[in-house]
Amino acid sequence: MHCWSKTEPNRRWTASAARALQLLKPADTHSWHGAAVALGSGCARPVGLQRTPMEPVASTSSSSGDESAQGQRFGARPNGPTNGISSSASAANATDPSSRIPRYGSKFSLEELNGAASHSSAPVYVNGGGYHNYPSRQSASPYNGLQAPYDDLKSLPGGESKSARRSNSVSLSGQQWSAMTPADFRALLASTWRALKRDWDEGRGFRAWILELRTRPNTALRRPFAKSLGRLPAWLIYSTLAVIILFYLRSSGRQARQNTHSEAERWLQQLQIDRVVPRGERRTRALNSYRNPYGFIGLVDPYAGGVFNPSILVLPDTVPLENRIVVVARGSEGIDVVEGDDVRWETVVGCFLLELKRPRLGLPYLARESDLYTLNLPAERKPSYQRCDNKDWNVYIGAEDPRLFITDDGQPLLIYSQTGNAPMICRAIFIIDARVVIPGLKSALKKAGYNPPIQFKNQTDLIREDQSNIEKNWSPFLGDFNELYFHVSLVPQQIYKYVPDLTMRKLLPHSPESNCLTDLLGADLGHTHLHHATPLIRATLCNRGECKPTIHNTVLVGLIHVKYHPEPYLYYERRAVTWNVTSPFEYLSVSPPLTYMGTNQADPIFTVSVVWDHPSSKGGGLGLNHGFLDDRMIISFGVADYGSGYIDVVAGDVLAEHTMCKASTPLW
Repeated sequence: MHCWSKTEPNRRWTASAARALQLLKPADTHSWHGAAVALGSGCARPVGLQRTPMEPVASTSSSSGDESAQGQRFGARPNGPTNGISSSASAANATDPSSRIPRYGSKFSLEELNGAASHSSAPVYVNGGGYHNYPSRQSASPYNGLQAPYDDLKSLPGGESKSARRSNSVSLSGQQWSAMTPADFRALLASTWRALKRDWDEGRGFRAWILELRTRPNTALRRPFAKSLGRLPAWLIYSTLAVIILFYLRSSGRQARQNTHSEAERWLQQLQIDRVVPRGERRTRALNSYRNPYGFIGLVDPYAGGVFNPSILVLPDTVPLENRIVVVARGSEGIDVVEGDDVRWETVVGCFLLELKRPRLGLPYLARESDLYTLNLPAERKPSYQRCDNKDWNVYIGAEDPRLFITDDGQPLLIYSQTGNAPMICRAIFIIDARVVIPGLKSALKKAGYNPPIQFKNQTDLIREDQSNIEKNWSPFLGDFNELYFHVSLVPQQIYKYVPDLTMRKLLPHSPESNCLTDLLGADLGHTHLHHATPLIRATLCNRGECKPTIHNTVLVGLIHVKYHPEPYLYYERRAVTWNVTSPFEYLSVSPPLTYMGTNQADPIFTVSVVWDHPSSKGGGLGLNHGFLDDRMIISFGVADYGSGYIDVVAGDVLAEHTMCKASTPLW
């Protein structure tokens, strides 16, 4: 019995068959032999196993005439060879019961089946031939009076097979049809639909449906219907189906559903055209993080206390990963008393960062990759001359508000506000090459192939005409031919060009007192102060690879602060502004107020830098400060002088919903 598992998919049925033989308990050895022959002769070869296991065949003998009539009724061939087994061969092998069972997978006739069954009073169970054996099963009395053992068989492990249960549920006689329950009827419909769908999926078409109905005698209801279909011409059947389909398409119920759909569309369009849905009290455009799964900001070195207002610089991808992100920020103040005077030592710190993600939540943040280093930017504490008009500023000594900026040839420049070195200059803007003061930066750029000469080896103060007593928040950018410019004032607009070994040269001698920013702010201008927030970078107004950058489709973009200072607290509003890339760098557009997802607007958010996430000087020599609409920017900011954050956004989001300045063309 063990060898049956090689051909029978359901191995549990083998154990069930063995227990069934024990339940049958034949009266003589011939009955045992007949049952064994029906199940398979020894373990040499399984016989009769094909589709559904343990199907019963009647063991009562009948006349050849009845068999012939019965075979003709159900489509069997009573005379002549049947599937390669002739009548003479069946008679010659009548003495050998095992020879009466056809080979595995073959069909067999009614005579051979009843001949094998008549050898013993035990029922013969067959499994070959599929629905071609239906006449024998239908004509047999149920299990030859062995219904009780069969009930015991169903209670064995494995029970009835799926095919047997399906056959019992849908193979109904005319008498049982009247007693059919709704569940039985649904099972009948499901079986019919599966058979028709299988034929259609196999590409047999509508003719296979008719053949399926004619050849699958599953119910008493289907048989007369199949016979009637067989006598109808094909054109009549197709015409009937066409009429049914047309009737359905023109039915009132379907028309009502379509009309309801059209009415809904009309109402939706009317709502969008005739009404303006209020957007609440929203005043800003929210920027969402690209890499954060929740769209929120990330933290910069969250475990470093007293570090705020970070300026991030992302180096080219060819730089080693551990050195690709550089940050400088304001460090903690050192309070001291020197010669009876209060002193507050200002410091600037820097290090390399590496982006990591918190486990499970996947929240990105920038962790410290190297030691936090205090940059060597010395300042004279108490000169012999007066520096600050407001003496309260004399207590602040040292550098503050650092900003990193990289040129197209790879010079990382550090711009910051520092204690002045000349009379009547309280604080001035200084510049130095960051490779001089940040350990490891020079070697990292050199490994990546960027090793331009160092132009600013020492702290260099940038003194301009009409120098103010306190200078802060200048924005560096590159001009038409990669010259270094500084945007000093927004209203009126003042731009200076750096000339080596000379003073700063003013671009326009006289700038108007009103411009695009004053027009947009209007009445708010009286209690606000405007100043720069970030360096300016170049952006071409198309996706990368979709257009060729020119002076007509490329702009300068940067973030500015609109500083509100009504009581009781300070508030910074951020806006993105665009300029022409050619001199004299006119205003083009201004964005609505910007907010970063995850920040509290009650806290002062001080934006410091905006850089391209993956700068590259390849692809036409555009430079490390050039990007496109689908490129990502990293914006870094400080929170109320105690924390540091950043957000990575798509450039197109920063350049969306802008208000155009007068006499300027649309951006994109």
